Amino acid sequence: GGAEYTYTYPPCAEGISCYTITTSAELTFDCGYVVNASNSISSKGFVYHMHGNDGLQSKAMFFDTMRQLGEVGYNSLACDARGYSPGAAPNTYDAYNYNNLQGDIFSIVDASGLSSATEGRFHVVAHDQGARVAWHAIAAGAGRERDDRALLTPDVIAAGRRHRRKTSRPSFPSHDHHIQIGEWP
Repeated sequence: GGAEYTYTYPPCAEGISCYTITTSAELTFDCGYVVNASNSISSKGFVYHMHGNDGLQSKAMFFDTMRQLGEVGYNSLACDARGYSPGAAPNTYDAYNYNNLQGDIFSIVDASGLSSATEGRFHVVAHDQGARVAWHAIAAGAGRERDDRALLTPDVIAAGRRHRRKTSRPSFPSHDHHIQIGEWP
């Protein structure tokens, strides 16, 4: 097998306000947020960014996008998900089912207060496994989402084929289309 590449994300960055959010489930998530350029909670909208299985401090994968959205009037929030935030890493397998993971999205958004100007509604931008969790949340969210954009979603059939071949080199058949190209909200 080949060497795996692991990217180390920074805990915070210039232009990002970092803090923790404790939800009603008493889990504490490490988060970063950007308030729009007019520095107002009232904005064009609120965007929640959900990472996938991308390692520690993965919220940082969205920092550039969050700053760009802030410049055009959107408030943004990204948090290290359950299992990636030290204060939100239960030790039981059952704690990581989709109902809990999608519940975290709504609990984090509510606890942040950033969606208050949009009556609790928000856009979702998600990557990889985070997109699956986000879609589960959208199905359960009773219309709270305004829009969703999956930046990269794994093809479970292709992933299964790669796993069965026990290869560390990814192969993507021509019919695997993972990237949805769309306009920003």
